[in-house]
Amino acid sequence: VSQSRYTSLNKTEKAEKYLEDFGQVLKISLANADSEFISLHEEMEFLQFYFSLENERLGNAIQLNLHGLERVNLKEIQVPHLITQPLVENAFKHGFNRTGKGELRVEVDMESSGSLRINLLSDAVGIGNVPGLSGGMGLGLLRQRLDALFGEKPGGWIQWTRLESGQFQVQLIFPQGD
Repeated sequence: VSQSRYTSLNKTEKAEKYLEDFGQVLKISLANADSEFISLHEEMEFLQFYFSLENERLGNAIQLNLHGLERVNLKEIQVPHLITQPLVENAFKHGFNRTGKGELRVEVDMESSGSLRINLLSDAVGIGNVPGLSGGMGLGLLRQRLDALFGEKPGGWIQWTRLESGQFQVQLIFPQGD
């Protein structure tokens, strides 16, 4: 196989993978368009497909690591529809696009209170702990959405911080049950 033929085949495979992931993102988005909540299973599927779309632009240089999914009932736990999308988008926009490499770590766990916690840790530049800044428009809108769904909570349903390691951490809390 000639070099140019190999390059064309490789581009075709990449294009097919991209279109496949894009189709899955649309399918999940449209299938749940009328639902305020979806299963954690569907949200994690969406996160993986959306991450793959964003990562393709950077030559698949970013690693996605999911932790704790085996510790929770993915199909029964309900979360707000597409709640992780703006967080993955921010990680790419404010971090990975600048560095061209990195890791997004997603940890899922149940708290002793019965609430679900989703922690996203990235090498994203982000805003972090800068006094006087609310975290930008995306995080502010996400905070408003969670307050509208669950009511206001001291400390909020979403928290973000810059860690000493330089990584940016976003933590989402979702009450479960009645």
